[in-house]
Amino acid sequence: MTRVALRLVGFALLGCAHAPPATSPAPPPLLLQLRGSEVASKTVDELGKLGRERVTVLDPHENRDVVFEGVSATKLFDAVFGPAWRGADDVVATCRDGFHPSIPVKVFLEHDAYVAFARPDSADFSIQETATKRANVGPYYIVWKKTDRPDPPEPEWPFEVTGLEVTDFATRFAAVIPPAGSTELARDGFDRFRTFCLPCHTLNGVGGASGPELNYPVSVTEYFSEPMLRTWIGDPQRVRWRAKMPPPLPPGDDQAHSIDAIVAYLKVMAGAKRAPASP
Repeated sequence: MTRVALRLVGFALLGCAHAPPATSPAPPPLLLQLRGSEVASKTVDELGKLGRERVTVLDPHENRDVVFEGVSATKLFDAVFGPAWRGADDVVATCRDGFHPSIPVKVFLEHDAYVAFARPDSADFSIQETATKRANVGPYYIVWKKTDRPDPPEPEWPFEVTGLEVTDFATRFAAVIPPAGSTELARDGFDRFRTFCLPCHTLNGVGGASGPELNYPVSVTEYFSEPMLRTWIGDPQRVRWRAKMPPPLPPGDDQAHSIDAIVAYLKVMAGAKRAPASP
C-alpha cells in the first residue's frame, strides 16, 4: 500500500430520458517549469502528439499490472526543456492535494517514467482503492513502466499531478539544508526528512502544502516534548486517534535510526529559522 492516502471521489449521476449523455471535462494543461520559470503548458492533445503510448505498470495502489495511456517523461522533458533538464537535480511534482514529492532526475534517466492521463479499461481516470471504492488519480499520474529492473520506491508515484518543475538541489532546498557544522546525524536526518516528510510538510516555507509548517515561527521541537515527537514520527495513530498522517517511514526501514536522525535535524533547524518567501 502507498504511504500517501488516496483521496476518494464521489460521483453523482443526474439526467432524464431526453438529456444528452454526460461528458467529462478535458483535463487542465500540465504546467512545466524549469528552475522556477514557466516554460510550457501542455494539454492532453499536445502531450499525445509527442507519442501517446500504452504502458503496463505494476501499480502500487492496486498491487497488480495496470495499463495506462500517456507520454514518456524523458521524451516530454527533452521536447520542452531540451538537454538542460538532464543536468538538473530534481523533478518536483505539484499535486492537487498539496503533495510536493521531489524525484531525482537520475531516477527518470535510469527508469522508464510516463506521464499518464488515461486508463483504457476505465471510463474515468481512477484507481481501485478497495473492493468498493475508487479514487481519482487525474489529471496526471506519474507511473513507471514494468521492466526487469526494480521499480522506483514510493513515494515516487505521484497522482493528481498538475505541474512538474525541473530544478536544482541548491535552488530547491537552500532554506532547509542544515547549516555548516551540523552533525553527521543531522545531515542524515535531512536526507530522510527530504524523502519522507518534505513532500507533505513545509520547513521554512519549503515543501508540500498538505501538512503544517514544522519550523517557522515555532519549531515542532519547541511545542512537542521529544518523547511525544518521536512517537508521532514513528506512528501518528499512537498519538492521535484517526490521524490523517500515515506512518511516514517505510516498512523495513531502520525506524530507530531514522527517528534519531530526523529529530536531530529538526533540532538543528530550530536554530536556523527563515521566514517563508510567500504565505
